Amino acid sequence: MTTSAALGGFEGHQQQMRRRQCLEKEDSNTSTYHCNGQAQDTAMPRPQRRNRSRSSGGSPWAYLCLFVCLAALLSCAPVAAAVTRGLRKRQEQQQAGPLVIKLNETVPVAEESNSKVRHKKKPEAISSTELEPKSTTVIHAAVPPYKVGRVSVPHSDLTLSRIAYGSLHFPEFEDNVEGLTAALEACQEVGVTTIDLADVYGWYEDGQGSANDIFAKALKAKPSLRANLELVVKFGIRLSGGYHIDLSPEWIHESIDKYLKLFDTKYVDVFMIHNPDPNMDVKAIAKAFKEIKVAGKAKAFGISNFHQWEYEALRDAMAGEGLKLSVHEMETSVLHPDQISDATVDYYSTGENEMRILGWGALGGDPYGGTNLLFGSQGEREKRIVSALTEKGKELALEEDAGNGKKQVLTFEPDEVAVAWLLHHNAGIVPIIGTTAVERLISQTIPAEKIPFRDTDFDEILAALHY
Repeated sequence: MTTSAALGGFEGHQQQMRRRQCLEKEDSNTSTYHCNGQAQDTAMPRPQRRNRSRSSGGSPWAYLCLFVCLAALLSCAPVAAAVTRGLRKRQEQQQAGPLVIKLNETVPVAEESNSKVRHKKKPEAISSTELEPKSTTVIHAAVPPYKVGRVSVPHSDLTLSRIAYGSLHFPEFEDNVEGLTAALEACQEVGVTTIDLADVYGWYEDGQGSANDIFAKALKAKPSLRANLELVVKFGIRLSGGYHIDLSPEWIHESIDKYLKLFDTKYVDVFMIHNPDPNMDVKAIAKAFKEIKVAGKAKAFGISNFHQWEYEALRDAMAGEGLKLSVHEMETSVLHPDQISDATVDYYSTGENEMRILGWGALGGDPYGGTNLLFGSQGEREKRIVSALTEKGKELALEEDAGNGKKQVLTFEPDEVAVAWLLHHNAGIVPIIGTTAVERLISQTIPAEKIPFRDTDFDEILAALHY
């Protein structure tokens, strides 16, 4: 007989005993029968007592069932006690959290304060509920400090820094040339040597803007800067009389000469069309580029914001002059990943169309200089993106030497993860960052290359970027 069957027989016997006891209980004045603790009135006369020995003694079969049940209960007692102890222990573990054994000298515990990491004295063991964030943190081996890497520029002997510095916000240094000089020196210290410029930034007349003017002043104040910089200069946008694109040979030559004179340099590294003109004369453009190339005024040529058919028309015209386009600057970021997800970046970075991709708006910056469109937005999608970047920055924490034989864990800010996400793309995208704060400039460059990004991290962030 199984334990459950024995328990069932025992319970049945108990019910029979209670029913019989009901018949023996009554109130003194009325015929009230008590069954299961409840009184039931009836008009029936008090029942006569029958064989008392039978009602109190029970049958031999009842005794047998009772004996079997008691034996089964006694045999199950150790098991029940063990189960009870196990449940109690499990409840205690759930309240305390899984045990984490401390292996290093310090225990990293993330805080919400400005300091990224704090350390506690070495305990024997700590509960995982003491660690924040509560999600699993992957600790990677420390990477020695190093400068931002470099990438080649197709169809030329140029190389660019892995991250570029944009000049859109240079007008903020208008009364602080020393500030811009310090920012450019900080760039060089971390290996950022590619500067993205445009004659329309801080525009005050066609072909001239205050961003270029203040940059020229910085070069004059620190002449040694130029030898270590790659200048990517854009032209073509004119605002006098309203916005329009001028890609005429005359304006092309005038634009390159203005750059050379303003920056007091013999050449620019990349001469780039800022925006396409649907009515452009691609053969005339290609011829003007050939003349500039022969004169040694530009080492390579590029385009920005071109559609595929516009690029292909200019590509074919330049091939007729023995030239190739080397760089394409386009909006590419976690906020606007469209040109990654629709394979536009792949088209412009492989095969016969191979160019180096520069990503403007890499951190969601406003092209018109307003509030950051990603980190300054209260939109639901923007908040979701920032949250995904924040969690990934905690997950990819990096263990580094803190000195004195101790270790520290560095977690990454969402803007740093956004840069690292672009860097991880196999096209070798060069993100353009434009902060005027030297501290942020440093944090967005070196840590971005040190983040141990994996393909799964790239895909997880991409999944969070949907509209």
